[in-house]
Formats: sequence, C-alpha cells, structure tokens
Amino acid sequence: MAPLYTLAWLPEHQRYALSQPGQPDTYDIQEQWRAWLDACSSFAFEGRNGHLTLRKEPRKRGESYWYAYCTRNRRTRKRYAGRSTDLTIAKLEEIARLLTATEPAPRTAPTLTLLETKLSLPRLQTSLLSRSRLLDRFNLGLERKLTLISAPAGFGKTTIVRQWLNSRTEPVAWLSLDAGDNDPARFWRYVVAACRALLPDQGQQVLALFATPSQPPFTLPPLEAILTTFLNALAHCNAGLLVLEDYHVITDPCIHETLAFFLNHLPPTLHIVLIARGDPPLPLVRLRARNELHELHAHDLRFSPEETRAFLTQELAFTLTPETLNTLSTRLEGWPAGLRLPESGRRPLASAKGMDGAGSQQQQDVPLRLTEDNRCVRIREDSEDEQGARDADLRRQARWVESAIRRHRGSHPHHPVHSQHMPAPLDGCTWRLQE
Repeated sequence: MAPLYTLAWLPEHQRYALSQPGQPDTYDIQEQWRAWLDACSSFAFEGRNGHLTLRKEPRKRGESYWYAYCTRNRRTRKRYAGRSTDLTIAKLEEIARLLTATEPAPRTAPTLTLLETKLSLPRLQTSLLSRSRLLDRFNLGLERKLTLISAPAGFGKTTIVRQWLNSRTEPVAWLSLDAGDNDPARFWRYVVAACRALLPDQGQQVLALFATPSQPPFTLPPLEAILTTFLNALAHCNAGLLVLEDYHVITDPCIHETLAFFLNHLPPTLHIVLIARGDPPLPLVRLRARNELHELHAHDLRFSPEETRAFLTQELAFTLTPETLNTLSTRLEGWPAGLRLPESGRRPLASAKGMDGAGSQQQQDVPLRLTEDNRCVRIREDSEDEQGARDADLRRQARWVESAIRRHRGSHPHHPVHSQHMPAPLDGCTWRLQE
C-alpha cells in the first residue's frame, strides 16, 4: 500500500513540506513533527540525498519502530530508522545517503561492438613451403614468455606464424591490431575477447568489467584491477597461445606500460607471440636478461638458397635450370615477398637462359606479368595512415607484388631487385639476369 503522505525537500523554498495525493497544498511539518510521527504509520521521503519509504512496524510489548526502504533497479534495501522520538529529518537524509551509496551500480553490456574478424586466424594458403627450421625455432620459444617476430613488410611474418600454429594443438587467441586500437580500454577489450578461446566462461566475465556503468560516476574499474582479474583467470586455464599481429601500429604509451605489466605477471599457462615491423617499446632488455624472450628478425625469416629453389620449383609453371635458380636466389637475398614476383609470371613473354627452349644469350629478360589491379598501382609516397590501410588490405588479399613495389621503393632498405628498370605503364616487370 502506497503511503498517504510525502515529505519532500523543496529547493525553491529551501524547506521540507508535507503533502497528500490529490492535494496541491503543502504545509510545514517541522513544527508538528513529533505529534505527526505518533499518528502516522507510513510516509514517503524525498530528500536531498535520495528517496525512501518509511514504515512504522509493531514489535512485542506494543512498541513500534520505524524502518526505511529504498528500491532501485528492482532491488529493495531495508534499514532500521529507530523510534519516533529518535527520528529526525537529518537522520532521514543520512539513511537516504547510505542506502543510495551502498546500492551497487548496475553494469550494462560493453559499449564497444567487437569486430569478430579481428579475432579470426588468417587463412592458410594451401601451397606453402614447409620451413621446418623456423617451425622448430618457434617450438623452442614456447619455453619463454614472449616470442617476438620483428621484420619489415614482405618478410612473411604472419604467414610463418600461421603455418606454425597449424602444427600446434593448443587453443589459440588471435588479435589483428589496427590504428584504432590505440585506446587502452579498447585494446584490452579485444585482448580479453580473443582469449575467450582459452577461457570461455571467465573470459566473458572479465569482458563484462569493461562495461560502462549506467549510474554515476560512470567510471570503469582501474585497468590494473581488471588485468589482475584477467591474469588470475588465465592462471587456472589450460596452456594456450595469444598472438598479437601488427603491434607496430600501437603507439599509446599506456598500452605499452600495461602490456609490460601483463608480461611481468604472465602465468606459465600462456605464451604470447608478438608480430611487428620493428622492436616494440617494451622492456626487451629485461626480458632478454631473464631469458624470457625469444626473437626472430629479418635475417632469420629470409629464405635460404635451398628454400628459394624449393619454393620456385614448387610454384612456377615453367622450369628453371639450377643456374637460373641460383641467380634468382642471389638477387632476392631470401626476401620472401620477392619470391612471389616470378611466381606471378606464369606466362612469360620470353624465357631466361636455362628455361625450356632458352637460347644461349648472356642476358635474358624474365617478364613478370602483373594483374590488372596491379597495373593501376602508382609508385608514390603515401601518407602513413593511407599506407598502413593499404598494407593491411594487401596482406589480407596476398597481393605480394603491389606490396613489394610500394614498400621497398619507400621506407625499407634498398634491395638489389629494385635496381632494375620499371616501365612507367606497369604492363610488365623485367629482371636482367647477369651471368
């Protein structure tokens, strides 16, 4: 039953007043407070600190006591208010403050809609050369906390990691990063979401900690507290792998600091693989000193002469002699992206010395047919953001030729392949094979 009276604070008059339903008039209750409490059995209180319902409840020996009730979000809290002789408006305000303060702020669903494709492993090409020497090195790295693969674009970092993961049986959490992840809360939301593959139930619970509260002060728990909960959950899961692809796009110092904290307290159940185009600003020196870091760089990822010959023999629709294979291997210097250049020329206009039906010239051209899309490429300097967006798209579509031309004409070290002439209309690319 709803109370017949409402005692409310009137800010425009700076006083408390009592009213009844259907009666617009209010009157000052303070002068008649004691007498009114003795005669009243319940009333609503709308104070400065919150709203309450007060009820007088009889007890043994004929005595009655006041109890305050506060209902919010379908939950009702009760608190003892005292006898009529003890009840004051100041006490009602204090009870309202306490019941409102102790009411837990409900959480909503995470405000960030996760892009699930960022959490999906890249597709693995069917015609990949098995590079057992690198796969063995990845396996050795599992004894440490972190494996860092650091090399420029075109060195097959993602491909070799994906190939290695295909040989493993542990559950894998994968996250492809982009420039939009330079927000600590967003970054860790995605990391936790990726790790649902390792701990489905606890991962969802940790993810809920990133939800924005629907009540003031609308603040998230401290990030370190969330990471502590996350680490504790990981400590009780089975062994798993977390891969962070394209970490070089992360520039926010707070993310680097929190990832360093995460690595420092990483449980033995988790191994992290970090893919980047350079060494990240993490405490690598300390990790090396503790023997907690396993590293692979560009010189490790280069194809050996044997791997180059095996790859070209496997991929090319035409046959190359050992001499031509050796020349290509020397020219490419094991650059993985470069191996896709001759592979794109499955229908050469002319053949190098040593190909089927080749002549005896000292120099022959090996034209590399490019796709119609690649013919539209302009060799120019892109802005950093535009270039990064293009790189991501090229990597997804495995358009190796376009990526190689743009990248290695730009910021990366000069490669001997680039010394050859490139026609203005990109209807072909020619290598001069010097013997």
